[in-house]
Amino acid sequence: MLSLENQDRRELYKSYAEYSGEDRARVEAQTAGSPYLPKYHIHPQSGILNDPNGFSFYNGLWRLFYQAFPFGAVHGAKSWAAVVSRDLVRWEYRGLALLPDTPFDSHGVFSGSALAHEDKLLLFYTGNVRTENRERRSYQICAAMDQNGDIKKQLPPFIGDLPKGYTAHFRDPQVFAHDGEYRLLLGAQNEALQGKILVYKSRDMKDWQLSGELRFSGQTMGYMIECPNLVFINGRPILIFCPQGLEQSVAPYANITGWREQRGDTVRKSKVSTRRDMVLNIFVDRSVFEIFINKGEKSITGRFFPQNGKDKIFITAAALHPGIKIQGSVWGMEASVRA
Repeated sequence: MLSLENQDRRELYKSYAEYSGEDRARVEAQTAGSPYLPKYHIHPQSGILNDPNGFSFYNGLWRLFYQAFPFGAVHGAKSWAAVVSRDLVRWEYRGLALLPDTPFDSHGVFSGSALAHEDKLLLFYTGNVRTENRERRSYQICAAMDQNGDIKKQLPPFIGDLPKGYTAHFRDPQVFAHDGEYRLLLGAQNEALQGKILVYKSRDMKDWQLSGELRFSGQTMGYMIECPNLVFINGRPILIFCPQGLEQSVAPYANITGWREQRGDTVRKSKVSTRRDMVLNIFVDRSVFEIFINKGEKSITGRFFPQNGKDKIFITAAALHPGIKIQGSVWGMEASVRA
């Protein structure tokens, strides 16, 4: 168990308008001056780069969006940033394309997909909302980009209510054309807390009807499935998805959330250590902390907000089973580790 004092999650979900220009400029300058700034790969101007979304070709350009939080290397209220390319090698940053600025996405523009349709590029995403009691609300939203690059959200959401029998962990729409109709895949969790993929269909991408669950495996897929993506290569369907809480006996992944590529009966696997002792390497900056467990087997990131001029934080690690040893080391801002 790890805990961090002085962390206020409400700060992570402030409106972008509440941040000052100086906040953004400071983080951008810090990023630009980093010796570790990528020279080749796509990277954020500041803050984090999370899920890639909406890879598409529209109006003469390759387009890619990615989840971003530009005010720090933490998971705050996500937006979508945009980059474009003519050759898939050199990419140009085009700024933030979708902001968490409506009652249907106030706590984050979550993942989704893009589809060129007629003279528009349609962007499909999940709007994340948290109530005062931290209850989750999930809305499926479409936004349309025109040939001038202007984007307009098409509200209200095209799916605003949860399907019966499923929780609010209901997100990451992928839309594609198939057999004369449009299909929509959504990652979901049923009320038995099992990961599922739901399939919707539509003739006009406005009125969507639930077809049911996608049948692709007899195994239990953890407690939630994120980012389902179905592609066809030489007519063969390839399903890529991210199961959360997947049993190691199914696929022994090494990161926190496993991913799988389903091709017939083939599953890609990786290994993870089964050691029970923990070695914690902790990096602490002015407002960000990163904890690497057992040399990166797992990692935890977050943001904290020291109060009243305090310059110390306390990180507590507790073993839930007797006999487990915990060691810790800290870099950066002065901190204390309690094990």
